[in-house]
Amino acid sequence: MMSSNQKLFTGKKTSCFTLIELLVVIAIIAILAAMLMPALNKARDTAKTSTCMNNLKQIGTGIQLYAQANDDWIVPAVNGDSDRGWWYCLLSGRKTDGEPHNISGPGYGLTYYGYVAKGSFACPNEPGKFHPSNDFRYTHYAVNPWAAGYISIPASYGFYRKMSGLTKPTKAIYCYDSGAKTNAVSASMLYARFRHGATEIRPYDDYRIAPPQNGKCQSSYLDGHAGSQNPAGYLKDGNTSSDYKLPLKAGLDYYKVKGTIAAF
Repeated sequence: MMSSNQKLFTGKKTSCFTLIELLVVIAIIAILAAMLMPALNKARDTAKTSTCMNNLKQIGTGIQLYAQANDDWIVPAVNGDSDRGWWYCLLSGRKTDGEPHNISGPGYGLTYYGYVAKGSFACPNEPGKFHPSNDFRYTHYAVNPWAAGYISIPASYGFYRKMSGLTKPTKAIYCYDSGAKTNAVSASMLYARFRHGATEIRPYDDYRIAPPQNGKCQSSYLDGHAGSQNPAGYLKDGNTSSDYKLPLKAGLDYYKVKGTIAAF
């Protein structure tokens, strides 16, 4: 019977990796990771885009519920009240600070957290944070006041609009992916952010550079659906001109339907 010391010197080779074999394995792993990374990034971006689209669908549903409860009137961009009258306050039932105990109204199923960039008004594909003065104003989306209506703060001028005044609600954009950091209301395609499917290289609030033509901007429409279009798609719908500076007026008719506009 061999002692334990004798067993150590029997001359049998033990199985182990050489340095070269280890380097080969590491190289293979690195190659596989490089091959998988684009697919993983694409899946992550697709998930973020889907979350944004769901947010906009929820907003579209909230608009319909608001109109049903308020004699066909569309949720205005702001109703003249700086504390509780912004569109995201009216849809969520929260005051501007977003605190759970500061209830401003019934709300229509949307979540809002004030300074915290999450919930129904935050786009996962937008890295910008929420701030009342020098960043996004509590939402990554901007409302189109031509479609929604707008009452100034303090209340002195503006108008409200009814759903029945729309000529093509499937074309009328209520809100959209925005790069207007200090304003949650914008009537111009100048501030549309084409951040889905492409990298937005344009500075915030400065759109002298053309938008990425393969990127898409997602929107909530006044018939309740949500959709996305590239810059050419917005031009085709008649929302703006080739310089992206004219208002979002597709699907709107201000004066032909009597009783659907209320001037302030």
